Amino acid sequence: MERKSARSWIVMMPRHRTRRAFAALLALFFFLGVTHVLVGQQDDPSEIFLKAYLSAQQGEKLEHENRFNTALAKYRFAGSLIAQLRRSHPGWQSAIVEYRGRKISEGILRTQARMTKQNALGASANPLPEIAPSLPESEDWSEPGP
Repeated sequence: MERKSARSWIVMMPRHRTRRAFAALLALFFFLGVTHVLVGQQDDPSEIFLKAYLSAQQGEKLEHENRFNTALAKYRFAGSLIAQLRRSHPGWQSAIVEYRGRKISEGILRTQARMTKQNALGASANPLPEIAPSLPESEDWSEPGP
């Protein structure tokens, strides 16, 4: 086994530490950069609005497919995003946000009404119990025909 001199060990130690320190700093900058980008994307009002709009569109599509429970969940999620947008960025495109919020509310109400109607139709569609036909009480009754 080759033995390194004390002098070479002392020279190698700072290089090794420098590489480690550089790698740690690089990892730290990368982490901070990614975190900053992710935080910035979550707080971007246009991103929040886009998510709300796309969720509402999915809700509308599901509503047309008569998948009311899932459609209602999509509409409610979109409504919560619009509410978040109103709280965090009250001055951002207020007319557009109000319009989209109104359309989402209309979608929620429409879907709830259709769910209620569907449930009522489902309840009334239960078959009635079979009733055996009663025989006539008089003797002079006869079946029609020859």
